[in-house]
Amino acid sequence: MTHCKICGGPAALRCEVPADRHPGVAEPQGPLVPYYACARCGFLASSHLDDGGDSPYDAAYFTAVDPGGETRDGLPTALVGQAERWLGRRAVDVLDFGSGTGRAVAKLRDAGYAACGVDIIAPEVAAEHILVGPLTAEGCYDVVTAVEVFEHLPDPIAATRAVAASLRPGGLLAMTTALHDPATLDPGWWYLAPGAGHISLFTAPALHALARAAGFVPLMTTPTNHLWVKGPLPPGGAAWLRARVLLGRLADKLRRGGRARTPGGPGAG
Repeated sequence: MTHCKICGGPAALRCEVPADRHPGVAEPQGPLVPYYACARCGFLASSHLDDGGDSPYDAAYFTAVDPGGETRDGLPTALVGQAERWLGRRAVDVLDFGSGTGRAVAKLRDAGYAACGVDIIAPEVAAEHILVGPLTAEGCYDVVTAVEVFEHLPDPIAATRAVAASLRPGGLLAMTTALHDPATLDPGWWYLAPGAGHISLFTAPALHALARAAGFVPLMTTPTNHLWVKGPLPPGGAAWLRARVLLGRLADKLRRGGRARTPGGPGAG
């Protein structure tokens, strides 16, 4: 790999880690897998799964490779709730991209959303609402969630463009993936796990470049959580959305403060 998959910048070998490294292996001993870092945006990637070989995604993935996934089952519902602040209304149609076991889709539906999922692994539950295969929907969703998915993508631009196509104009992508700092990257970082399929690791500049390449506008970036809106937006549109959310949060605080000062309430003297 000599060029970055995201921005096309020059990429050079950054580190090598055992091919079988994942949370379920205490002492990985497999052959070394190279990761290449982009000198321009910092994107760190391996071509380990580019041809589909040595894929870890089988029926045992969620028990042997990625145990404890149930702790993330409620995250898509929480992400949709956050996204609704930016939408300014309740989301109706929701897609969980990389829906895994299907339990998160079931929770979304229990919360009242018309939710479905897509993944390359057959689900354990909610199978009637989950497509096993590539994402091909167009203009169907208000919000797409993706919890710990983007680090698995061998072709991030193609996958992200498919997500953008599935959203309605102004729709939101709410996702989680951990960011790294190239200056302090530790080759022992647990997220560097080719055995779990972690072959695309982002910096904030790389993630923003990916958003732009797929027609998104980044609204929020944290070390783990990210929110994008499907563009294009009118001039000042992103700033207006951020201001609306900040004003909404301020209004919530004022309402809570008013209740606290109600005679006989929690704030009464």
